Amino acid sequence: MRETVIIWSKKTGRPLYNGVVWNDTRTLDHVNHLQADTPEDIKDDLKKRTGCPISTYFSAFKWKWLYENVPAIKASYDSGDKDLMFGTVDTWLIYNLTREKSFVTDMSNASRTYLMNLETRDYDDVLLNFSNIDKSKINLPKIVPSSYQFGSFSFPDIKKLGYAHSHVDQDQLVLLKRQFEGVPITGCLGDQSSSLVGQMAFRRGDAKCTYGTGAFLLYNTGSEKLISEHGAVTTVGYWFDHLDPKVDGEQCYQPQFCLEGSIAVAGSCIQWLRDNLKLIDKASDIGPLAATAKTSGGVVFVPAFSGLFAPYWDSKTTGTIFGLTQYSTAAHIARAAIEGVCFQVRAILQAMISDAGQSSDFLDIDDDNSCPIGGGLLRTLHVDGGMSKSNTVMQIQADFLGHCVTVARSPNAECTAFGAAIAAGIHPDVGVYESLKDVEKAVSESESYKGGAASFCATMKNKERKKALKLWQRAVERAMHWLEPVSDDDDEE
Repeated sequence: MRETVIIWSKKTGRPLYNGVVWNDTRTLDHVNHLQADTPEDIKDDLKKRTGCPISTYFSAFKWKWLYENVPAIKASYDSGDKDLMFGTVDTWLIYNLTREKSFVTDMSNASRTYLMNLETRDYDDVLLNFSNIDKSKINLPKIVPSSYQFGSFSFPDIKKLGYAHSHVDQDQLVLLKRQFEGVPITGCLGDQSSSLVGQMAFRRGDAKCTYGTGAFLLYNTGSEKLISEHGAVTTVGYWFDHLDPKVDGEQCYQPQFCLEGSIAVAGSCIQWLRDNLKLIDKASDIGPLAATAKTSGGVVFVPAFSGLFAPYWDSKTTGTIFGLTQYSTAAHIARAAIEGVCFQVRAILQAMISDAGQSSDFLDIDDDNSCPIGGGLLRTLHVDGGMSKSNTVMQIQADFLGHCVTVARSPNAECTAFGAAIAAGIHPDVGVYESLKDVEKAVSESESYKGGAASFCATMKNKERKKALKLWQRAVERAMHWLEPVSDDDDEE
C-alpha cells in the first residue's frame, strides 16, 4: 500500500479522514485534466524527477482530493497552523508504533508519492508546486534508508486514536508488551520492494512478480536510475546505506533502482469471477477450472476494472470480455482471465528489457539454445503471491514469456514479510546478517529452500504464442478509451 495516503492531526494524533488507497480512482477527473493541460516538455521533466507518469496511482494526486473534499483538512491547511501530518502507511505505522513518535518514511515508499526527486533523494519544490503542496503548511516525513533506526516499539493507545475497540484483551496486551516493548524497529520497505528483497533479487537483471490483488513486476537496474521510454515506472528497490562494497560489490550502499510495472487487477479479477459471476466457490478453484480448457476458445478478457496501468497507462479503459460465442464456457472465461493477467506481465517485461538495452525479441525465440547469455540479462522471473500457487497459472505465464525465461516460484510463501525482516536483520545494530551475500548463504542453507524453487518453462509453440498475443493486443486497443465522453454527434447517429 505504498501510495495510500493518510492525513492526521499532530495535536490529537487522530486521522482526519480514511486512508485513500493506492487503487482508488476518485481522482480520475483531476488526473485527466492534468494529462490534457500539462505540456509534454513539463511532463517529461516531471517524469525525470519522479520516474512516474501522471496517474491516479500516486500519492500526491490523492492529496488534491483530500484537500478539496475534507473540510477539516482544508481548514487546517489554509490556516497555516501546520497541524497536518502527511504520510503513507509506513509513516503512519511507524509514527504510532514507536515510543519516539518517529515521523519518517523509507525511500522505497517515498519514491511512490510523486513528491520525491530520485536524484536528490528528497522532496522537490517543482513537484510540490505541481501538486499544490506548500511544505510550510503541512508536515512531510523525513526520507531515510530502508534499514535504519526508526525507533523503539511501543503499543499505541487505540482509544486515543479514535477507535473504541481493540481486538487485544488486557491479558494479551500485558504479554505482548513484555515481549516487544522497546524492541528496535530497523527495517521498512514498500511491499513490492520488500518482495524483491525477500526473493533475493539483489543483482542487476533480476526480476520478480508478485501476484496479489494486483500484479507487480520489478526489474532490478542496480544503482543506475533508468527512466523508461516504454511505459514502466522508475522506483527505488531498496537502500541499505551501510553495506560494504568489498563484500557486496561497488555501489551496493547506494539506492538500488528498479523498473516497475503494475497491473491494477490480478487476484481481484479471480475474486470478481467468484463473487460476481459465481463461476467458482473459492479462489483456488480457478486453476483447476481453467485447466479443463486447453485454450480460451477465442475469448479474451481485458481485466481493466481500474483502467490499465503499465505499460499502457490508460485510465479510460474498462474491463472487457471479447470473443464470446455459444460455445464459450466458464472454463474459457476463467482461462481468459488468467491469460489477461499473464499477457500484461509479458507486456511489462517486454517494456523493461527494452529500456535496459536488451532486445525484447528474445521473448519470441523458439529454441532454448538460441537464448542470449551473460551477466545482467534476464533469464528468470521470480514469482510469489496468491496466483503463483497455481501450477496452471504459472504454466500459462511461462508459455507467454517464451523459452528464454524460466518462471521460478519461491519456496517462501511470505516473500514480502521476509524482505522486511532482511532489512531489519541487516542493520549493523541488529547483526542477524552482515551482508547480502550472508543473507543468500543463510537462506540457501535453510530447510525450506533446500528443495529449490518450482520452475516452469514454455511448452507453447512460438506460432501459437504470436497468434494469442495479436488477439490480446487487438482486444486492448478496442477496450482503450471506452470511457471517453460520448459527443452529441454520436447521440444523433
